[in-house]
Amino acid sequence: MPQQAPKFWQEKSIKSLSLLPLSCIYQGLAKLDKFFKERKAERPNIPIISVGNITAGGSGKTPIVALLAEHYRKKGETVAILSRGYGGQIKEAHLVTKNDTTEFVGDEPKMLFTMDVADQIWVGADRRVTSKLARDKGATLIILDDGFQHFKLPRDVDILVVGKTGFGNQFTIPAGPLREPLKNHTRADFAVVAEGVDVKLDIPTIHVDRKPNSNDIAPLLGRKLYTFCGIGNPLQFFEGLIKADLDIAGRKVFGDHHKYTEDDIRLLINKSEGNQLVTTPKDAEKLPKDFKKRVRVVRPSFDEESAKSIIRLTEEALKRKRGN
Repeated sequence: MPQQAPKFWQEKSIKSLSLLPLSCIYQGLAKLDKFFKERKAERPNIPIISVGNITAGGSGKTPIVALLAEHYRKKGETVAILSRGYGGQIKEAHLVTKNDTTEFVGDEPKMLFTMDVADQIWVGADRRVTSKLARDKGATLIILDDGFQHFKLPRDVDILVVGKTGFGNQFTIPAGPLREPLKNHTRADFAVVAEGVDVKLDIPTIHVDRKPNSNDIAPLLGRKLYTFCGIGNPLQFFEGLIKADLDIAGRKVFGDHHKYTEDDIRLLINKSEGNQLVTTPKDAEKLPKDFKKRVRVVRPSFDEESAKSIIRLTEEALKRKRGN
């Protein structure tokens, strides 16, 4: 079961410094991996946008994927989202359908399918394969969910997402949270950074204030709530609820991509003590149907200016790269 990031990733300590030799080995292996993957890189001749990060764990990528998919779909594009399907059982390329479970395709692809923001949701480790299948099925634009390190598939636009924890101690795995050296952030066309996170980047940057959806919040005002989630950045979820003036009586954090068991359900019922249960869309996809009826889901949303800025910079980069 994936767990939350180690606390020592957030600061330079004796423990993190002692792991630096392993980080050097990790960087070397990552460079080799990039070299061989780029030699095999190939792509269909349609626009490709990647939304990814440079750190391990969650940073808020999927809501941006959904925002862009919905935008381009409304513009008349046939949009395909490509996901690795982390936590699922998929080994080969697979088009997500209504009959698929989160156990089979992974929680994020199933959530995106439920949100109905794209025409196709594909799961598969090799996105060269899924991109061609998407094109053959009529896709005119592709969005990669978590694609910053997917070097087998070149793209037109790279969007770097920086979550609430920033870059931590700025060391690479395992000494810190970085998947690759921080200097590599310049591969991105622009960055989307969580509000209040102080990072200095050499690319255009948008600071976004991600808020809970107002329609989801309204029925919860004045009620005592018990909140829970198993996502990469739980702090962002809880802070959003608090800022919305909701009465949080208690909360429970599970590991990222957590698969809920019967024991977990019993625990949540007991801990909630009759208060309204609240969770994220990704977690809701993995709950048993009977229990899910008792839980309110609060979706994330961007303020209007942030959403417009993300779309504008994406379109500018796409026009620049494709020469039109």
